Amino acid sequence: MPKTDLLKTEHEYWDALMNHDAKAVERLTDQSCIVVGAQGVSEFDPPSAAAMVNDMPYELQSYHLGEQAKVRMLGRNVAIVAYPVHESVRRNGNLETLDAVDASVWVRRDGHWTCALHTETMADAPADSNTGGTLGSLGDALGTQSQAASATASPNVSPR
Repeated sequence: MPKTDLLKTEHEYWDALMNHDAKAVERLTDQSCIVVGAQGVSEFDPPSAAAMVNDMPYELQSYHLGEQAKVRMLGRNVAIVAYPVHESVRRNGNLETLDAVDASVWVRRDGHWTCALHTETMADAPADSNTGGTLGSLGDALGTQSQAASATASPNVSPR
């Protein structure tokens, strides 16, 4: 799959989150998706991912994936997409922006690409900083929101 097609799929996931499109999030989420961020590591299934779309602690207003995006195929059915991202979100009525670096692992099953792993690291945070009360990241929000859903979604899913 060409680089532009995988980037298009990554955009499709972001657009689904921004538009609260639970069906698209469910379709694009792998059977067991791991999310890694400042809040820790979580794992969830497609129905849990879809359920959390409308329960995120903020609303994604806009995003821009940087031109420095990298795509690496690890075979015919596995790819890594990594990129800088600028996000604008509305939380508690306030518009906030953040810059991060993200990576996703996409797996093709039955001809359809799904996200099996997503990580997000704040671009301007020192390695030893604790983002505790700050906005955090999209990956953190997804993971935090999936914690409750994960606990009930599957006995094999570990909440944070």
